[in-house]
Amino acid sequence: MKKTISLEKKIKKIFVKIVMFVLGKAIQSASRWDSIIRHETARWPDGFIVALEVLPWGPRMSLKKQDGCLKYLGAGPGDVNLLISFKNIECAFLVFSGLMGSEQGFIEHRMTVKGDLAVSLSLIRIINLIEVYLYPGIISRRLVKKVPGLSMKQHALRLYIMLIGIPTGI
Repeated sequence: MKKTISLEKKIKKIFVKIVMFVLGKAIQSASRWDSIIRHETARWPDGFIVALEVLPWGPRMSLKKQDGCLKYLGAGPGDVNLLISFKNIECAFLVFSGLMGSEQGFIEHRMTVKGDLAVSLSLIRIINLIEVYLYPGIISRRLVKKVPGLSMKQHALRLYIMLIGIPTGI
């Protein structure tokens, strides 16, 4: 029996894949310059790989700690140290579209974690910071419990991430 996927689910899957790409590139770029992200990843061992995936056949993104920074690996290897799995494309779409914050997704059991829970919380804090960089204030206030006030350096980093970091990965 051949499975058919609705057009709506196909569009959501493409959207989530694009957002994962943008998120991965933004994290890679910000990890080079942002002291908060470097502090969060300081306890991670070098070579540590984290992955976000959508079950059962959805998109996937991986990040690897390398030389004190996070490197975006695309779909990445199958063997990872920390795996955060969204239960389905609907759950991932709610989180990645900005309709629901990542903490709310965890609270509602829309994702599962395999690996070190402390590192997963650290990753969520990094994702929250990246959401503040990527989304306008009106949206990020809905996604993040406490939106930090951005310094001039962070506003410059925000601009850098959007104009240079995401397109080039630098």
